[in-house]
Amino acid sequence: IKGTITSEFNLKLIFNEKGNLDFINSSIYSQNKFKNISLLNYPFLKDILSYFQSSIITRNIVDISYYDSKIHTVNFNDFSTSVSMYNSHIYFPKTNLKNNLLNFTFFGNYRLDNVVDYHLNFNWSDIKKKNQNSSQIVVENQTRSKQLFFKIFGPIDQLKYEFDKEEIKNERKKKINSEKQIIKEIIKGEDIIKEKEKEKTFEIEWQEDTSVQQVNEIGNEKNKRKIKKKDSSKLNKFLKKLGVEEEEKEKPKFEIDQ
Repeated sequence: IKGTITSEFNLKLIFNEKGNLDFINSSIYSQNKFKNISLLNYPFLKDILSYFQSSIITRNIVDISYYDSKIHTVNFNDFSTSVSMYNSHIYFPKTNLKNNLLNFTFFGNYRLDNVVDYHLNFNWSDIKKKNQNSSQIVVENQTRSKQLFFKIFGPIDQLKYEFDKEEIKNERKKKINSEKQIIKEIIKGEDIIKEKEKEKTFEIEWQEDTSVQQVNEIGNEKNKRKIKKKDSSKLNKFLKKLGVEEEEKEKPKFEIDQ
C-alpha cells in the first residue's frame, strides 16, 4: 500500500501491572483522510477475483480477463473515514471506495489476534458482462441498482471467501421496511389529499366586460366538478345574485310493485 494518511484521534490507553497495553480496556478513535492511495499486488483483491472465477454464479458473468489485467495496481480516489479500536477490535465503518478498477463499499473489523471479518458489496452492473443473469446472491435495490455482497473472514493465514448471505438478508429486511414505510406515507397522503379537496374553493375574476352568461358557464362547470357541495360561502351568495344557481337535485322516486 502506498499513499498519504492524515489523522486526528482521541485515545485512552490502559496499561497493566507489567507495563503492557491493556487492549480490552483501551480505546482509540480516529478521523482519517486518505490521499493518493494505491494497492500494489494486493492479495485480497486477487483472491476475490479468483473466487469470482471459480464460482458458478459469477464465472460466466464477470469479465475475469479484464480485471486480471488491471488488478496489479489499483488507484483510489481520495476519501475520508473513521477508524476506532475497543475491546481488542479495530472497526472500519461502511465506506464507499472509488477506484480505477472496481468501485465497492467496505466495512468490518480486525481482531488483534489476527482474525478479520470484512464485508464488501459491489454494483452488479459494474462487474457483469453484457449478458444478463439472475441470481439469489444479487439483491435489487432501487437507489443503488443490483448489489453483490461478499465477505472475507477468518484468521489472516487461513482466510475464507464467500458470498455474504447474512448481509443479503439484512438488505432485504431494509427493503421490506422501506416499502412498508412508503405504503404508510401513501395512505397518509391520501387522507391529506381528501382533506384538502374538502377545503377547495374556486374564484372568478370579474371584469367590466364579463357577461352574466359567462359567469353562468363558469359556475355550471364548477358545479359539475362537485368541488364544493355546500352553498355557504360568500362567493356562492355572490354568484346567486348574478343568477348562477346550484344544480337542482332530483328528488328520489319510489315505485311500489304490487
